Amino acid sequence: MSFVVLDTDVASGSLRGRLDDPLRARLTGETFGPGSGPLGRTAGRAERRGRPRPVNDTWITACCLVRDLPLATLNLKDFRDFADHDGLRVIGINER
Repeated sequence: MSFVVLDTDVASGSLRGRLDDPLRARLTGETFGPGSGPLGRTAGRAERRGRPRPVNDTWITACCLVRDLPLATLNLKDFRDFADHDGLRVIGINER
């Protein structure tokens, strides 16, 4: 069984049947769930890079990193900095 964390836009789109086919196909068979993690450490690194991030995006990133889970999001620009610098795996980041 594999897990993936959903950003709220993906969770909402999934519940409403509004995910595009490529993303829906990537998520088929995955188990979705939350995690918890080192929020302050992740936020501090972003701040030092001169790229302070919103608390909600930082919290989602920290949850993914501490559990080594990928994130499915439609807001790729919100998480690209974390992917580039912190090792966040984002589903769909290379497809768009």
